[in-house]
Amino acid sequence: RDVLFHGPDALDLTKLPGRGGRDSRSWVSLAHVVWVLQPQRCCEAVTGKPWKDYYSREGSGGGGGDGSKDARNPWESTNFDRLKMLAKYIYAQLRLAAALVKERQMNCIMALQEEYSFSLCLNGAGDPRLPSAIRGSFFDILTDLWLDRHPHSQLVIPQL
Repeated sequence: RDVLFHGPDALDLTKLPGRGGRDSRSWVSLAHVVWVLQPQRCCEAVTGKPWKDYYSREGSGGGGGDGSKDARNPWESTNFDRLKMLAKYIYAQLRLAAALVKERQMNCIMALQEEYSFSLCLNGAGDPRLPSAIRGSFFDILTDLWLDRHPHSQLVIPQL
């Protein structure tokens, strides 16, 4: 049944080991969620299966193996559709964060630097398993949040 939020179990995602202690949340790899935005390039790197094999397996659950929905229930969504919806949401959140820190908006920069650390942005921008749009968003955040910001000092290079 369709709900507003789908947990890792409902989306058939592999959970990462927990942090222990009082943290009872389930963590999943970003690559395992957003690969659906560019499936032909990212599917095999993330799932270990070529896109055509994954596509035929996912499509066989609904319609005629072409990824179409079940003719008896046009409102039913596939696991791929749910992942794509979540991936689009994540992409929109990254675009929002990138837009907030544009033009050296220091209030936003100070608030977002706690959530988007330099290493997180660098890893997101450099992870080849992520779709180009997601990597580009991380690169935009990295540039505006960590590189093009105050304090910078001018470097004077002597004339030779």
